[in-house]
Amino acid sequence: MIKHFSRRRVILYLLLYTLIIFYTLTFPTRVSWFLFYAFTLLLALAYISSRSTAVISRVTATLSQTNQLTVHITLRSKNWLPLFWPTLSVTLSKQGHLREISQSVLIKKAVPFSFQPIRLGRGHHRAIDLSIEATGLFGLYSRWFTQSLPIDVDVYPAVMTKTDRASLMKDLSTLLSQSTYSSLHEFYVKEIRNYQNRDSLSAIDWKSSMRRGQWMVKDYEKEEEAPFAVIFYGYQSSQFEELLSVAYNLYLELHSLASCDLLLLGSFKGVPSFGTTTASFLPVEAASDKERLSILFNDRVPLTKRLFIITPDSRLIPTHTILTSQYFIIDESHLNSLKGV
Repeated sequence: MIKHFSRRRVILYLLLYTLIIFYTLTFPTRVSWFLFYAFTLLLALAYISSRSTAVISRVTATLSQTNQLTVHITLRSKNWLPLFWPTLSVTLSKQGHLREISQSVLIKKAVPFSFQPIRLGRGHHRAIDLSIEATGLFGLYSRWFTQSLPIDVDVYPAVMTKTDRASLMKDLSTLLSQSTYSSLHEFYVKEIRNYQNRDSLSAIDWKSSMRRGQWMVKDYEKEEEAPFAVIFYGYQSSQFEELLSVAYNLYLELHSLASCDLLLLGSFKGVPSFGTTTASFLPVEAASDKERLSILFNDRVPLTKRLFIITPDSRLIPTHTILTSQYFIIDESHLNSLKGV
């Protein structure tokens, strides 16, 4: 719309300039020649002003906890001359979101722009698109140019509220409190040996020492609590992102408590595959190949750990594979309960 208006204005000015030239040549008076030179100067100034060049001198991108990206940039003149643009419009665009700012930069060498936050989708974002439209004096000429601004931002699944996280952990408290042994950490005697100078006096086993007539020390072998594993079964679902958020938050909670493994099943670059690191939360997408996901699950599921399985439907999980494990399945019905549905 703006481009068409600018072109129409240029055409009108050129028609008017043509009429002035025709009038000056037909009636060569002082007034006609003054009009001709004045209008020529006007057109020349308008064109020269539109040729100013701006460069981006500073870019600051800040990502909030709610995945809102705030961008601040500073445009400055490329050379020692100031900018001669009466109007400058700068537009940021990312994933269909637009943020535009228009202001006058006439006779300025540097101009800061602060944009309203843009909500980014999950994934790794390397750049954001920037387009600049500059209008010269009298609105005759305009310039448009685009540029990609490097931001290098990772957006992980949404972080659940404290209330929702507390509700989720409460549902899992039964499995979290279970253990193979009577307590979370059991100690088993590995050997009974003679006391050595490096041993602490508190380590002496007095009953064994009295029976043997010398100081004896028991060496213990510590049996650690069986670690956890969070498994995300990324089959296609309308609530895929919500389920992925549950898996992400659950993994962070469990990882802060004890050893916890991660297995993300889904589509990576369009191919059903799996990921085992936190960075795998960025590219994973919903997979439609149910058979392939089932095969990956059977091959990769850790049977010696307590499993927390997040899936759209519990019927998708081949439970015969994990009969030897303690497991808890979180599906869309649990997700609805977290939402209060």
